[in-house]
Amino acid sequence: MSEEDLERFRAMANPVRFELVEALELRGSLSERELRRLASTRSIKHHLRVLRDAGYIEEDDAEGTWKLTVHEGPVVEWTQEAAADPRVELVIRELERITSDRRARRVERFDGEVEAGEWSPEWAEAAIARDYLLSMRLEDLTEFEERLLSLMGEFKARCAPNGEISAPEGRQDVFVTLAAFPIRLGGDG
Repeated sequence: MSEEDLERFRAMANPVRFELVEALELRGSLSERELRRLASTRSIKHHLRVLRDAGYIEEDDAEGTWKLTVHEGPVVEWTQEAAADPRVELVIRELERITSDRRARRVERFDGEVEAGEWSPEWAEAAIARDYLLSMRLEDLTEFEERLLSLMGEFKARCAPNGEISAPEGRQDVFVTLAAFPIRLGGDG
């Protein structure tokens, strides 16, 4: 992996920058003020500069807004060959920690909000939280991923960004997480 690619990778290994990119992916474009409200950090200019310099976002001077430059596929991905580089491995571990922590916090927050009656019964019942354990061949897992990504693509197109700070009337922002990986049974509850 080139030094430039590594620096680009490192730019995303920060919870605030991860959150900023996620907000822009969801909304399309947002002003610095809107991003500051969402990310709750005083150093927003620094984080926007880092993301801009890494090529993830760009500023529309005429509109005074920021938008993603990456529009298809994952914002960050790597090959096993690249992951063999110890410098890349450290960044991957940090990215995985950020996403795991974020996932756990969001589930806990949603559960608490449902318990407190902050979501309508319809939204609470529509939420999905299921775990499955399947016995798959490698080609089954590959096909499973392809089909899930195809379905996600359909819904991402249907629910395209609207450029507003909040979801359009009748919609809510929905966190979707996908994970499927081989495990060894025993000892993990």
